Amino acid sequence: MFADAKGYSCVLEYGREGMRIIRNEKAYQCITNFRLSDPSMGGYPCARYSRFEEFFGKPGNKEGALAGMLDSVHQEGAYPTIYSYVFDLSRKRLRVFYEHDFGNGKDYVIADLAKRGTMMRIGR
Repeated sequence: MFADAKGYSCVLEYGREGMRIIRNEKAYQCITNFRLSDPSMGGYPCARYSRFEEFFGKPGNKEGALAGMLDSVHQEGAYPTIYSYVFDLSRKRLRVFYEHDFGNGKDYVIADLAKRGTMMRIGR
């Protein structure tokens, strides 16, 4: 996924018909575990994606409820969600939640991360 501070975003997918660019048509864009360009390839319908759509489709400020939303859609079991990310590009911030610990997100300034120029360890 690519996004900018003006609210534009897109998802790049590679499938049966080659590279596809799926641009956001709303003020948000969600991805889970199916191809937006070809849901018939599997994983759709996706209850997690539907919850995101319902959550973001309602008007109002989402910031206070976002960690709870992420908690409700994380996966456990054989293919667990390891990291959940929330980007606030208008404020140039990133919050990372590690291993379903949605009460303890770690905040970053995106410009500071870019200056580092190296991979970083996010987690405990």
